[in-house]
Amino acid sequence: MKVLVAGGAGYIGSHCVKQLVAAGHEPVVVDNLVYGHRAAVAPSIRLHDVNLGQPEAIRTVIAAEKPDVVMHFAAYAYVGESVTHPLKYYQNNVAATLHLLEAMLAHGVKKFVFSSTCATYGVPERMPITEDLPQKPINPYGQTKLDVENMLKALAPATGLSFAAFRYFNAAGAAEDGSIGEDHDPETHLIPLAFGAAQGLKPALQRLQRHPWPGNVRELENVVYRSAVAATGDAILPKDLPDEVRDPKGAASVVSSGESLESLYDKLAKALRAQHPGEELAKLQEAMESRLPESEAKPAAKKRPKK
Repeated sequence: MKVLVAGGAGYIGSHCVKQLVAAGHEPVVVDNLVYGHRAAVAPSIRLHDVNLGQPEAIRTVIAAEKPDVVMHFAAYAYVGESVTHPLKYYQNNVAATLHLLEAMLAHGVKKFVFSSTCATYGVPERMPITEDLPQKPINPYGQTKLDVENMLKALAPATGLSFAAFRYFNAAGAAEDGSIGEDHDPETHLIPLAFGAAQGLKPALQRLQRHPWPGNVRELENVVYRSAVAATGDAILPKDLPDEVRDPKGAASVVSSGESLESLYDKLAKALRAQHPGEELAKLQEAMESRLPESEAKPAAKKRPKK
């Protein structure tokens, strides 16, 4: 099966391309490389350097490639930027997707996989989030993704379009062989920043205190600090944390699918503790705490007086 992957040089798109090849399919990539990386796509795979905002160009690609399915990962995804530059997001995430769908339907391509986002839920009514909760985005990024989902729902009965929309949460990690992974600039995703902080490769993360959160406020206040010191097995971790730890490969597959932050960071702790055992772990703890604000650092253990 030939699959046209829009945004196939980006983070999730490039992993999808790799899996398509492994499954015996024929992926073809369309990516303007604004945020994608040519090196993330194997040289043997055709890559069309095309902007989806150019209708004629995308029509030409689809006419030439004649794909069976289109998978769409090409979108801007910085929430803060979407608030300050909303038109940029509506033009790229909505208008460009409209051009892609028009070109597909004009050439009889009616199978579509859409990369959506958990941001369509906004502030959820309850946790963990389930698929049937109301979608009430609170920023333009989430709104543009919901707008496309609604467009797909309208097109399906009118045109025979068959589609699936995936609402990701905290996708993180790398390919099992280490050939590709996250390469965002700037990096804004919490999990890779947490790993970087815990490994001493990035600055310590700041503790959040005034961010609205529908769940446990203490959980939110602790979560970033927890991520920074999770590898140390600090007492801040739940008392029932199992002694056994996951294979170090677990660090490449920590994914939240609507689970609580508490559960997510338990996984992070176990994965990092597996990577930094023994004396190396102690050094990591000392390095981490030296970068934390004084009020956040773990207090020194009191020595018991000799009897």
